[in-house]
Amino acid sequence: MRREIWSAVALLGLTVMAAQAQYLVIRVYVGGEMEGSSPSTAGGGGGGEFAGGGEFAGGGGAGFAPGAAGAGGRPGAAGGGAGFNPGAAGLGGQRGGAGFNPGAAGLGGPRGGGGFGPGGEGGGGAGFAPGAAGLGGPGRPGMPNMPGMGGPMGGYNRGGMPGPGMMMGGAAPGAAGGAGAGVGAPAGGVVVNAYESYVIIAVELLDKSPVKNDSLNMQQYRHNWGNTAIFNDNTSIIVNVIDEKSPRRQLQEFRTRLNTKPAKDRTALDFVTVAEFALKHGLVAECMAILDEVIKNPPANVDDRTQERLNVYKKVREAIAQRPAGTTHVADWKRRLPNYSSAESKAGHYVLFYNDQSSTTPPEVTRRLEMLENNYNAFFVWFALQGVALKVPDEKLVAVMVPDPTTFRLQRLALGLPLGVSDAFLSTRDNVAVFANQRMDEAYQIFAKVMQDTVWKQFPSREALLAGKDAPPEMRRKQGWRDDFRRAQTLALVDKALEHEAEWASVTHEGTKQLAISAGLFPSNLVAPQWITFGFASLFDTPKGPYAGAQGAGKTAMWPVYGAPNWAYLRPFRIWAASKDPITKLDEPTVALKRTVTDYYFLAAYKPVDEEIDLNATESERLRREKEIQRAKEELLRARCQAWALTYYLAQHRMAELMDYFKALAQLPRDVELDEEKMWLTFAQAFKLTTPDGTKTDEGKLATLAADWFRRIEGEVQYSDHPLPERQRPQAGGAPNRGGPGQGPAGGPGGGDGGGPSG
Repeated sequence: MRREIWSAVALLGLTVMAAQAQYLVIRVYVGGEMEGSSPSTAGGGGGGEFAGGGEFAGGGGAGFAPGAAGAGGRPGAAGGGAGFNPGAAGLGGQRGGAGFNPGAAGLGGPRGGGGFGPGGEGGGGAGFAPGAAGLGGPGRPGMPNMPGMGGPMGGYNRGGMPGPGMMMGGAAPGAAGGAGAGVGAPAGGVVVNAYESYVIIAVELLDKSPVKNDSLNMQQYRHNWGNTAIFNDNTSIIVNVIDEKSPRRQLQEFRTRLNTKPAKDRTALDFVTVAEFALKHGLVAECMAILDEVIKNPPANVDDRTQERLNVYKKVREAIAQRPAGTTHVADWKRRLPNYSSAESKAGHYVLFYNDQSSTTPPEVTRRLEMLENNYNAFFVWFALQGVALKVPDEKLVAVMVPDPTTFRLQRLALGLPLGVSDAFLSTRDNVAVFANQRMDEAYQIFAKVMQDTVWKQFPSREALLAGKDAPPEMRRKQGWRDDFRRAQTLALVDKALEHEAEWASVTHEGTKQLAISAGLFPSNLVAPQWITFGFASLFDTPKGPYAGAQGAGKTAMWPVYGAPNWAYLRPFRIWAASKDPITKLDEPTVALKRTVTDYYFLAAYKPVDEEIDLNATESERLRREKEIQRAKEELLRARCQAWALTYYLAQHRMAELMDYFKALAQLPRDVELDEEKMWLTFAQAFKLTTPDGTKTDEGKLATLAADWFRRIEGEVQYSDHPLPERQRPQAGGAPNRGGPGQGPAGGPGGGDGGGPSG
């Protein structure tokens, strides 16, 4: 949050209260290196704890489910242009090919050009409809046979200690593997793991303390998805209560204090300030309710600037309340996707196509439509509060949910898109957001696989398990059933939170890109600089965790943000900016600014790096490859951090010039890769960094802007990074570490049937 907002809040007497327990933070280890491992240090994991071996992992052994074991290595998915439906085939192309329906094929094209539609100006991309082919422009040559996606995941989970069983039935020893090597970072750097070894979530609590469930005779925490009794063994599943007052509670207190002030002392700015707090913390409906009330019942004291912002908001509010009349885009996609069903959002701004012929709309479709509408409102309201009334789309916006992960990957590759930050991508030419139907990161895939093989076999309804009203009669007949029930409830909560996090990340990132095109900030056929497209989306997104650079609870987002510092990118930027180490520190400000604007960092980060490690590699070769993979991920993180940091700075402090920059981009030639000189000059002219004739850079102005950029970002208020206790090593023989009787870990309520998390 900007310091100005906090200052205004302080002037209102709305001081942030002392923190109270408001969140559960849960970590579940799935194998791989331990946190905090350093170069040449054995990093526990593989073969124990969660899945080891099995379909996804390269180590051996069981752990999460008793007796679960596998030979390691994920089977390679079929390559070569399979489409969205059975029988679909494509000619490949360097990035794939293939369309959504049988017979669809694409011949490639520059950067995936052409989009999903047949042919398409600029060429490229596969078609959605049967027989549709994108004939493409001059792009890269197609490859007759695209390599299979996947193959052995050697080295994903390596070595480690025997692990405890985590599912029903108690402990199960895991097979020991070879020594795993963790990879660290030099002093002043940010640890970027080659492979994630755990999943982590934060869940807002509705009450400060757990509530007794008499039918189960156990304590449960209430949250938005139900009631959960907590299991914690401090090894595989680690639960902590975090003292961080939620934005919702803070907002309630702010509003109460504001409403109790004498009417003569209230100003319109007071209300707008509190509304901005709500928006920046993801409380979009609450923000709009405050602004609506101010317009309906304006206070006596209204300064000119605040009145101007309220006028813009009123205009935008009326526009976004209208259902778009245009349906041409939707009708076109109904023709292209004849075998897909579609659902329209309640507010009417979106239509989502999905491959399901059931009579009712699937819940995952309904959730995404609701999230898209929320993001829609947040996007236009945020700009309105900056005094900018963006054009609201006349046409309904289209999104597609693909039926399986393999199809999603192939379609993304067909467009030549690099690995994204979410489980979605945007076909810019068509301005269609494409969503995977499940979370794609490897750690989650392992987690979901074992959940499917264990928890969901006993509890086929996740919603019933999350509700937590009672346990199945057959479970109650088993000795120690309460431990099994707590464990299953805790993991079900993690599963739900991970799903929600992934869906939110996709909608806020790719949905924002889609809105930027729809609102006229970017032409759909402009090959825009990557830093601004990524940086602009990251103004409003909340990426999936865990986040590099954080040490504790800050590895996951506790609340979504709109126009506030990004959970994933502020902390690494500040660490690198403050570093004195020549290897890890950022380039000096003027160099960093130029290299960011000309996509130097993204181009360097997109060098192809094979993330597979040969199962038969020597230990030294394995370590070398891990460092190579780690470095590639770090370079991409640096590019993303600097893109977000510059865009955020410009949006907060140079908004007028930023809008001029968008206008300048809209005037550039379409379907043409911009060279470095053109990218820089376009930026420099918009931000008045040139000599009077507009042809050369004024180095003094550049240095001033660059220094102010770094200074402002380094001075941003950082989210709390609450320390979390170290994970305990699994005990010999697979016995889990107990936190006390009744599975209550040390420091928590514990004991008897309490089973509380550590405090």
